[in-house]
Amino acid sequence: CIRDRGYDAATMTEIAANAGASIGSLYQYFPAKEPLAATLHASQIASIDTMLVQLRSECTGVDAHAFCNMLFVRLSDFLNTNSSFAVLTERRTMNPEVIKEARGHLRAGVNQLLSVIDPPVPEPRRAGLSASLLQSLRLLAVLSRVDDLTLSPTPLLPSPRVAFRQPCLPH
Repeated sequence: CIRDRGYDAATMTEIAANAGASIGSLYQYFPAKEPLAATLHASQIASIDTMLVQLRSECTGVDAHAFCNMLFVRLSDFLNTNSSFAVLTERRTMNPEVIKEARGHLRAGVNQLLSVIDPPVPEPRRAGLSASLLQSLRLLAVLSRVDDLTLSPTPLLPSPRVAFRQPCLPH
């Protein structure tokens, strides 16, 4: 319901109904929508972090193309499972310090991944590439909410898989 209606438009009653919970139960744990959104978003960030840790052992020694494919598949799966992620990330009520901390933590996780692929991305390039990959995640999250990107026989945008792989390729 948050994904479909947007953060501001979704009501606690709709959120409770979508979760299969009573509104009273929801309010017992979350007195307002923002604490609920913050808790859900923190859980989603923790899921990404766990995925990055698991991916690190799987990516050790793989080439850049395989790494990009593995990362894309995992992030796509994440977005399919956590459809409210993009909306929650963009909410205006989000604490700027939380945003800064989450981005820094995720950049560090991606940075570690870039150090274990073969060949490893040189240290001076990792920070920029990590930021670029996370921006790609953000783009994928937004694209995952768009129902129709093909207004003509020619797609309006390249496939997310192609768009996501581009910053990964070390040339």
